[in-house]
Amino acid sequence: MNLQRFPYIRILLVSFGYFTNNLTWSAYNVFVPFFLSQNFKAILGEDSAIINTLVAIVMILDNIASIIIQPYIGQLSDRTWIPKLGRRMPFVIIGLPLAAFFFGLIGSFHSVLWILLVAICGFNICMAFYKSPVMSLIPDMLPQDYRSQGSGVLNVVGGVASITGLVLVSTLIKRNSPLSFWASSFIMLGCLVILLL
Repeated sequence: MNLQRFPYIRILLVSFGYFTNNLTWSAYNVFVPFFLSQNFKAILGEDSAIINTLVAIVMILDNIASIIIQPYIGQLSDRTWIPKLGRRMPFVIIGLPLAAFFFGLIGSFHSVLWILLVAICGFNICMAFYKSPVMSLIPDMLPQDYRSQGSGVLNVVGGVASITGLVLVSTLIKRNSPLSFWASSFIMLGCLVILLL
């Protein structure tokens, strides 16, 4: 195996698809439980047992969406082929912008419970919709001998994304910026542009 021929730049660019996944989930898992708790307290009072249960129910929606949607979309993308886009990108082009939109709504309407819940459901569904295809982009590009290296690049990019997303949203929330979640959404759209190059 000739390590010098490994296409690091190309793989790094494709990894921006996975970057969008970790960019949002790190902030989502930190701030959404707090948003939900504040809303439920305003309605139900200080009954922590009920509030914690309701928050936990909402927070497992992403797992439910992943179990139901990801296997089906993964198989469907295996059988899909669109000229100039290939198998995976059609699903990414649909799911990623919608996920970015719903993620922005979470931040903008975090104090309006019904909109927050709609945004959470939409975000979870759209993330599950494009996750399998975007994770398959690198294995599709690489021969078997290079896939462990590709996975390494992917994990590094994912780690950077997790830190970036959390720091970015935390900083903007402290400044009471209305763009706290939208900033990550705009970065997601920028990553999609990179994928389409």
